[in-house]
Amino acid sequence: MRCSSPSTCVVCSSRIAKARGVWLAQVFSNALSMGYEVSMLTLTVRHKKGNSLEQLLKAMEQAYTNVQGSTSYKILRKEYGADFVRVLEITHGKNGFHPHYHIAIIHKPGFDFEVLRSDMERTWLTHIERQGLLSPIANKAVHIVTNASNEQRAWYLTKACGMSSLEVSNGRYKTAQGDNLGIWQIHGQAVAGNLDAKYIWHAYEKAIYKKRLFTMSKGMSDKYGVLWRSDVELASDEVLDLEGLPSEISDNLQKVSPSIKFVGALSPYSWKQICEKRLNGALYDLLRTVEPDVGGWLVDQGIGGNFFTPAEMSLRFDFRDDLLKCLQATNISTHPAEFDYYENALCLADAYEQALETLSRCRVFDLESVNA
Repeated sequence: MRCSSPSTCVVCSSRIAKARGVWLAQVFSNALSMGYEVSMLTLTVRHKKGNSLEQLLKAMEQAYTNVQGSTSYKILRKEYGADFVRVLEITHGKNGFHPHYHIAIIHKPGFDFEVLRSDMERTWLTHIERQGLLSPIANKAVHIVTNASNEQRAWYLTKACGMSSLEVSNGRYKTAQGDNLGIWQIHGQAVAGNLDAKYIWHAYEKAIYKKRLFTMSKGMSDKYGVLWRSDVELASDEVLDLEGLPSEISDNLQKVSPSIKFVGALSPYSWKQICEKRLNGALYDLLRTVEPDVGGWLVDQGIGGNFFTPAEMSLRFDFRDDLLKCLQATNISTHPAEFDYYENALCLADAYEQALETLSRCRVFDLESVNA
């Protein structure tokens, strides 16, 4: 069971966003073969620390609605068969939240984008100001790249597929631009116990509720011959199929599509200490090695609790029925320690079964590595 949230679940969002990137890469490839061009548009707003994310998103949504009704957009759609894909990216820095739109425009050749720039700047700036925000700086609020190159399309796809979603795992919290942090980097700091990051994350959760991060023109799936799948379907996938994609796209996406490897289970107490000491990134780096010695690493870091290897969990799984009988026969009031022992053992058995089920859905499943 997955929550299928594309915006607030670190597991589901990365699966959904990467799959959207794969879908869009296939759309780009098919559109180019059909004679279309792909251009890029970025729309931003000026912001200050006192602006709430809710206020900024509402202003951007209303301003973009007016942009869609502008003369240039109408010409693009009617005369150049244009389709639009919009990705919402949100970062946070010293001046507060910084949301911005990355828009891919798939269109027939020949459109004069200088016309689009002047018309769009006028429409975007006017309606942003009407929402009570700071007056945008024209040459910064609207940025256009015409007939994007392979590298520029690949850059756009890294935005669409949320490659920064996994940066939370390495614990280094690289900045998105300048002093800005990506939203999942903030999430990582919040998990590690940073109170400011927790406040920012909760504000993001509230503002992003029911907002769409990825939108597209109607009929694109049929027009470009690429199947569209729901968030629920994508969140359930274990591995992305990157075969057949252009190399500049698949190489980038492969970097954020690691195979699944089962190395064991940590006790909640151990995990709490890892988070408190902000060793998430060090543990992530260890897990990427060929044969990670997690137990030895915990000892070296002075972390208490327990780490259970797959072999230890497998033993409890094999004797699950006997453990259940022992648990049912144990009185929690008179023998609390024994009751906890049997209950924890059964939890490990269940976790082992869930790990096997996950691995069985993964095309890189290797039973020997599980039982080693």
